[in-house]
Amino acid sequence: MAVKLYYRVMESILIGEEERLSQSDFSTLLNNQAFQKSLLACSVEVVMATYTDSGKHHTMVAMTPSETDMSFPWILKVFDLKPYNFYKVLESFVKAEPKLTKDIIKHLQWVENKVLESAAWQGDSPLFTVLGTVCEEGLPRPIVPVTGQEDDARCSAFPADLFLSPSCGGRQGYNTPEASNVTFPRWSHSLNLFFNKVCKLAYHRLQKLCSLLQIQKDLTHMSWTCLEHCITKKPELLKDRHLDQILLCSLYAICKVADRERKFKTIINAYKDMPHAGQQVYRSILISGKQYDSIIVFYNQVFMQATKNFILQFSPSRCGGAVLSSVPKHMTSPLKGSPDKVYEVPGRRNFTISPMKMSPFKAPLTPTQMTPRSVKLYSFGEGLGSAEKLRAINESINAVKRPSPSGNPRSQKRLKFDQVDDASSSEFVDYQTVVVYRTASSVKGSGKGK
Repeated sequence: MAVKLYYRVMESILIGEEERLSQSDFSTLLNNQAFQKSLLACSVEVVMATYTDSGKHHTMVAMTPSETDMSFPWILKVFDLKPYNFYKVLESFVKAEPKLTKDIIKHLQWVENKVLESAAWQGDSPLFTVLGTVCEEGLPRPIVPVTGQEDDARCSAFPADLFLSPSCGGRQGYNTPEASNVTFPRWSHSLNLFFNKVCKLAYHRLQKLCSLLQIQKDLTHMSWTCLEHCITKKPELLKDRHLDQILLCSLYAICKVADRERKFKTIINAYKDMPHAGQQVYRSILISGKQYDSIIVFYNQVFMQATKNFILQFSPSRCGGAVLSSVPKHMTSPLKGSPDKVYEVPGRRNFTISPMKMSPFKAPLTPTQMTPRSVKLYSFGEGLGSAEKLRAINESINAVKRPSPSGNPRSQKRLKFDQVDDASSSEFVDYQTVVVYRTASSVKGSGKGK
């Protein structure tokens, strides 16, 4: 099943790229090992998440030890893939396979977040190799997050752009007067998209945390400026660490320097209420070498040493103050899913149609998941009282056809179709009831012959 999915998605991607680029020769992309392995690994991950319940991470459902062992990033070890390369195929995969269920899309969103927050920042990640090459070429470190729809469209997640790594054309910068005369280097497409996604994820989480702590908007904006500074200008702070660790330290530092201090304990307690929070984020952080300690030790010994001069700009005693960073705009992504479309039928009041999405990636109901709310369950001949149950069903169905004793017509709670003749109108009842009614009649008839 995973292989079939792999070929189907591959074909869809190539057709889309052919229409977009007006060319049919994709031998370079097809010979790219990272692309091929990432696409196959994603196909296996989707199938496993569908049929083995390894895609429960975005829910509150507990998993068994065997399910945990085979959950992401297990698939990366099997295919010997680096997270930084694997994430590049996720958006393209969702666009190319429209039959994916909402649960699978949420699972892939969870996978992407895991890559952005920690997996891609591992010490042996190709990300640091790319950043090192950029520095050797004399280009500055800062990577400017996308703030406009034009830049957002230009740096979208097309496979040919990400895996063949052309540069994003034009100037990548803020839409502000101060930046109008500034020219930034031509960063690779994949590097720009990666940092844009990291910044947007970081800002979203910072907003949620500040909302829980009831922190003012101006303080939130200053905290975001500090956090964005760490991500784009000091990415070495994230090496072998977690994005949330830098977020917590940035928020605490800004609150403290702005004379509106919040205790670390208060911030951590609010962070615990966030759905993605984990104890390892604030209890075990790399300090240096193989030394790990709490987030407070990391803040004092590492974070403040690297960011002290920048953070002091937010002190009320500073006249000019720091220039605040632009807030990332919402970036549409197929990984976030889309609401179901509902259509109105012309000439019919209060009648709408919501298309049922038939997906091969939706696992069938197991016997333990079948309940009276999901499926009408009837059982005959498995014990005493079967005849009485069958008679009760017949009586309930016949009661629908009989007129009410008062002589008034019964309230019709089912649809009437104009083009249905009278002879067949009596057949329009619930399809599951029809099956039971016919079954009951046949059984009842066979009983008379005995």
